[in-house]
Amino acid sequence: GLDWYRLNLDRNAGTPFVRLAMEFRAPITPRHTLCCAVRLVRFGRTSMTFVVDGTQDGAICFTGELVCVAVSAHDFKPAPPPADVLTMLRRLAESD
Repeated sequence: GLDWYRLNLDRNAGTPFVRLAMEFRAPITPRHTLCCAVRLVRFGRTSMTFVVDGTQDGAICFTGELVCVAVSAHDFKPAPPPADVLTMLRRLAESD
């Protein structure tokens, strides 16, 4: 319910990626819908790690691990996420 623009500009909270790793397993084609499942697998005071699985037509096309860090958007220094975002992240971590 919160878009990137509002989070960064209105709430001073950025989440730049600091690490991306992808493993491709099958070709991706425009002939089929690409479905992506995103799971929060770890989060600390300022870092969050997500795993993304991309599938098409029943086959896994790629798996990726993405790490981002919460920062103050104005000075780009690490800062904990806003309280409501932290609550959402905790819920996501518990549901997995």
